[in-house]
Amino acid sequence: MNQSDCIEISKGEKHSVWLTKQVSKNLEKASPKDRARCLKYMGFFANDGLEYLHLDDTKFKKQGDFSNGKPDGKKIPVFAFKAYQLRIYGSFLPGGDFVGTEIDTGKKQDQANKSKLKAAAKKFAALL
Repeated sequence: MNQSDCIEISKGEKHSVWLTKQVSKNLEKASPKDRARCLKYMGFFANDGLEYLHLDDTKFKKQGDFSNGKPDGKKIPVFAFKAYQLRIYGSFLPGGDFVGTEIDTGKKQDQANKSKLKAAAKKFAALL
């Protein structure tokens, strides 16, 4: 990953959480309560990994596998950190660090925005 494209948001005992500069910028537009809650969940993940018992489906969930946008047809698993209406979509680097590549600050329905999920996968693939 080209680290100049991303900002390390949380560094813990097990992992780090990175956001693209655009996601980080848009995160500032989210409600302070949602932003604080999501950053707390990212901290739990960074320190304890996915084993942390409080990261259930309401806080962190796999959204599916989406095309990397390249001719090889490979798919990228996309996950979401969730806090009320805020969603940060991304995937895992080899070694377990998470990179958030897409954000939805005003999710209004139960289903995730498919175009944001597809964009998250393509942006993640471009970072590798």
